[in-house]
Amino acid sequence: MEIFSKIDSDRFGVKVGKITESFFDDRTVEDGVDYFMANKFDLIFARIDYNRLDIINGLEKHGFTLKDTQYTLRHNLLDIEKYSERSDEYLIREFQQSDTDMIVISQKYRLNIMVIMPQTKD
Repeated sequence: MEIFSKIDSDRFGVKVGKITESFFDDRTVEDGVDYFMANKFDLIFARIDYNRLDIINGLEKHGFTLKDTQYTLRHNLLDIEKYSERSDEYLIREFQQSDTDMIVISQKYRLNIMVIMPQTKD
């Protein structure tokens, strides 16, 4: 599996690899880290589902750190009729600080993790 990202390597000026959790389907985290080191990657971007804590924890154990996390909402916002000002199901209103906990809970299982490998010096 080719993980080298030319566009990101050119952008950041270091050798960058991009993976998803499927990278670990046929290898352990240790084998993956060995692959990164053997191929002299300076930076790894990984999109790993929040439910794969075994991979995330394994990478952290090897010195990887979480630098950014993201979640994706999948709703068709162009369907204007569905998102009227008021409906029986919901009310569209300004954000309130009390909404924070509900947003975190609702996105817990939609979270992707970006893991960045620490740069090493030869």
